[in-house]
Amino acid sequence: ILFKLERKLREFIINKLEENYNNSWLNAVPRSIINKCENRARKEKQTYQDITQEEVNQILGYADFSDIKKIIITNWTIFEHYFSNTDLIENKLEELEIPRNTIAHNRIISVTELNRISVYANDLNRCMDR
Repeated sequence: ILFKLERKLREFIINKLEENYNNSWLNAVPRSIINKCENRARKEKQTYQDITQEEVNQILGYADFSDIKKIIITNWTIFEHYFSNTDLIENKLEELEIPRNTIAHNRIISVTELNRISVYANDLNRCMDR
């Protein structure tokens, strides 16, 4: 659920920014996020030699939920039609970050957390599908 949601959010953001900024869409992403993602990509490339340069170039593939939240809020005029209010996206992504990190570090989540993930993912998917 989280894998699909993260990928969809990243793709959604890129598509909406491209619609508004064409090839210069990356300029709409805060420089601090670009730097953080580039550092993550560089570290991965150095650690795992089988990572291709094309994969490294997919810069938002290295964005986490807090980065995604910041990109959306920074470009709120583009995303407000989809997410209605900033509280909705901020709260849901903050709530999802905790179980996402738990899963990423191979720890077990509770049924309650799994249910929350499912509900929030459905909510966010509906927003993006508007």
